[in-house]
Amino acid sequence: MLSQRELKILNSIINSFIETGQPVGSRTIEKNYDIGLSAATIRNVMSDLEEKGFISKTHHSSGRIPSGSAIENYVTALIDSTTRQEDNPRKFVKRLLESEGTKLEKMMLKAGEVLNLMTNYATLTFIPHYKDAEISQVFAKRIDDSNLLFVIMTKDLEVSTNVVHDGGTINEEKFNNFLKQYFYDRKVSYFLENLEKLYKKEFFDKLDVLKNILKDIESDESMEDELILSGVTRLLEHPDFIDTENVKTVAMIMEDSSQIKDLIKGSENKRISVHIGDENSSLKNLTVITSNILLDSDRTASFGIIAPVRMNYSNAINAILELDKTLRFLNANLKGDED
Repeated sequence: MLSQRELKILNSIINSFIETGQPVGSRTIEKNYDIGLSAATIRNVMSDLEEKGFISKTHHSSGRIPSGSAIENYVTALIDSTTRQEDNPRKFVKRLLESEGTKLEKMMLKAGEVLNLMTNYATLTFIPHYKDAEISQVFAKRIDDSNLLFVIMTKDLEVSTNVVHDGGTINEEKFNNFLKQYFYDRKVSYFLENLEKLYKKEFFDKLDVLKNILKDIESDESMEDELILSGVTRLLEHPDFIDTENVKTVAMIMEDSSQIKDLIKGSENKRISVHIGDENSSLKNLTVITSNILLDSDRTASFGIIAPVRMNYSNAINAILELDKTLRFLNANLKGDED
């Protein structure tokens, strides 16, 4: 826990670093920030902050730069103070999101586009798809002597249908009772992993046609998580990307998005999550801020920004929170209409 004095000096270092990109010395703080302390006192406090891991000394200067964790704490405090200002969503934001329809998933995809209009940074939208959804209905319906229509409906109203050739080997009534007993309210992933095993346990039989059902479902593109990155050109126009190492970091993200997906999945329980890439991170010198919203009881979708560590956090957070509030407002109204 930092004292008020330490917090004031740390925030001054962070603000100066964000503005200039340069290491910050005690005289800079004394001159530019009205904190009522001498340069000698500021130096002593900075020494304490360095011991606690909030700032570090660079090789090229006697000044200090903030650590990733220090900036994360700074942004989290900014989010907390902004979140308490519960304004009604602006009409134009609400209208842009509603233009995509009345399904939360579609509006989440639109949120990335809208965030692009509101900031000068790259934006992301992450939609976890079918495998993580819960099943509300699963059944087979015979359409002729040799073929079945196999249907899975999830709780967020996604529907997967496949025509399966079984040659008349499946007893429709028994099969549907089996599906209802074992797979209602389960994840699609559970169904995929256990259909053959549980069928064999229930009927002491192995049915080759089950492999075809699983193969058809797994080949559906909607089974995969969807991560959309946009506005990367805007990101690369930022002055910090004169440094080719920072450009390489962005190129690696574009080539392999798994690190961003893992980052999002690791913080989906937070309403707003903040990740600051430090020297040892695969996201070196980048900030990722996301809003995380429940699609259903088991799946969380996210949208947010990818930006340089030196960025206008206040503007970015205001934009993300405005979209976050609007999406939650629209989703609450949709659920109210369904009830």
